[in-house]
Amino acid sequence: MRGISTIPTVHGSALATLSIILTLVSCATFADETSSHSQLFALALALERSLAGVEPYLVEVDGDTIAYLERPGDGEVVVLVHGFAADKDNWVRFVRHFPTGYRIIALDLPGHGDSSFDSAKLYDATNLTRSLERIFEALGLDQFHLAGHSFGGWITTLYAAQNPDRVLSLSLINSAGVVPPIASELQLRMLDGDNPLLVESSADFERLMDVIFYRQPFLPWPLRPAFARIYVQRAAINRKIWKDLSANLEEVVPLLGKLQMPVLIVWGEHDRVLHVSSVAVYRENLADVRSVVLSDCGHSPIAERPSESAFYVSQFLVGELPSGMQMKTPPSSELDVQFQQSNAEHTR
Repeated sequence: MRGISTIPTVHGSALATLSIILTLVSCATFADETSSHSQLFALALALERSLAGVEPYLVEVDGDTIAYLERPGDGEVVVLVHGFAADKDNWVRFVRHFPTGYRIIALDLPGHGDSSFDSAKLYDATNLTRSLERIFEALGLDQFHLAGHSFGGWITTLYAAQNPDRVLSLSLINSAGVVPPIASELQLRMLDGDNPLLVESSADFERLMDVIFYRQPFLPWPLRPAFARIYVQRAAINRKIWKDLSANLEEVVPLLGKLQMPVLIVWGEHDRVLHVSSVAVYRENLADVRSVVLSDCGHSPIAERPSESAFYVSQFLVGELPSGMQMKTPPSSELDVQFQQSNAEHTR
């Protein structure tokens, strides 16, 4: 069952792009600063979605309103699940580089993004995994490819272990759920009572960006200050969700042996949140696994290296990455150009 469209999305034509640019200029010129920032953010986000070919929808699931983005396609379904304190739009630039034909669904987990939040509910991995099952039922999804980033990788792993017949393949990108052999910078900071993932101010947001990325991706004005405001506004919600997650840490290692579907591990070499040594844990415990470590990349390849990330995941889905394969990409800026060109051909 499809959800209902809630926000008019600009389609990716030259005319639509020109219209957005002219409106951006108009807003920046004539509106007051606060209103201008909000309008510019909404328009810039609409343009990002337009370029990716996705539109926003809502679906009601057990009293919760779940928001998601969808790109139509006649082929297999690919479901994308974001990490802690993130949302569905983290995947937009990734989707832009993903081959057409696949039907893409990027969810806002309960309590995140535009999905509803209820302070009386528990937002731990167990309950969010149960929510995934109900969301997939509401959307009428039977079998699909599943991809999760960070905390999203944790709950997609739990879901795949519980529903192996429904998951065609599993892509885990800098995934939570295992204890890395080498402690990450985030883990060491948290031992001292410091959690950079919880943002209370604009300065905290800048620190978060520094922790998440090795080389921060371009964020056009006014996206950066707008994102900072959103994080600050959601501070209490994110604290509640983090508390729930931390109270019920279910490590996925005992479940990895149940995953008989093909699994792809993608990791940024310089991840300061979840150390790259986690890859070895997945490789040791998965039956059908291949892995790619991205040089010059941090915790969020889907935002920092979207073209390259989309290339590897799409190649995985068509069987081009054999089981057991492991590779590390060379640290070359020319590689980005290579993948953009290769992926452009692949998406035609």
